[in-house]
Amino acid sequence: MVTEIKQSFLPAVIGWFQKKPIFRILFLVGPVGLWLGVFLLLPLLALLLYSFWTHGPGGAVIPVLTLENYTRFFTTAIYPRILLRSFNVGLQTTLLCLILAYPVAYYLANRRRDSTTLVFLLLVPFWTSYLIRIFSWMLILMEKGVINSTLLKLGLIDEPLRLLFTPLAVIIGMTYSGLPFMILPIYAVLQGIDRDLVQAAKSLGANNLQAFREVTLPLSLPGVMAGCVIVFIQGAGNFLAPAILGGTGADLMANVIANRFLQTFNWPFGSALAIIFLVAMLGFLVIVNRFIALEDIYGPNK
Repeated sequence: MVTEIKQSFLPAVIGWFQKKPIFRILFLVGPVGLWLGVFLLLPLLALLLYSFWTHGPGGAVIPVLTLENYTRFFTTAIYPRILLRSFNVGLQTTLLCLILAYPVAYYLANRRRDSTTLVFLLLVPFWTSYLIRIFSWMLILMEKGVINSTLLKLGLIDEPLRLLFTPLAVIIGMTYSGLPFMILPIYAVLQGIDRDLVQAAKSLGANNLQAFREVTLPLSLPGVMAGCVIVFIQGAGNFLAPAILGGTGADLMANVIANRFLQTFNWPFGSALAIIFLVAMLGFLVIVNRFIALEDIYGPNK
């Protein structure tokens, strides 16, 4: 009896879902949409609401609508300057990652036999905590760290260089953390390029450099753009590297936002800074999309 019910019930349910595509879509997408709505959309809406409320004494949040939090950002010179610094650091990190990552990705893509092993070895260090990896750079960059000790022993410098707690230290730490996110998209695109196209260019008289410039480089641009977008967003919004390696003089927007929430307890102003930073990042993506469509970066729907 139970078997007969199952045999008649399951086909009926499947047939009903096939006739009602909207329910099939809700069944497949609903859990993800619910998750994003609860843990992404609702917090953003709460952040937006808080940004228009008033900061009271003792860190109290008074539900009185005001534009003071936004006008404070635009009328105080330091906050736009920090926003520009965040974008500047993100751009520097992206450019440095691209210069270092492209040759590595190109080498991995042309090592057909052991490329998987090399990619695995590339990712192994990044299985450890990001916090531990940032602290390890303190040991490398500090006054008696690895770099200064090596340079002193080689006689290249007479006194230790000031590397730690500088903007350079922030760039180094963020470049280190962003390299895999630049290497892997470029490697994936380069690996998918048809080698017959390169051979065809060479058969028509192109040398290795010309074949690379005319065939490989243009076809790898989607991977380059994808890596640049990921690294820039990660770099401009980084918190730990500026806080640990840069000291107080290298704060980025993420550090300022965190300080407003955790130190001054000015949640409305911290929320306004977060919303402004989010809008600025979305503006960056819009600008990128004007030059190269994001659907072309991540692949058009077939």
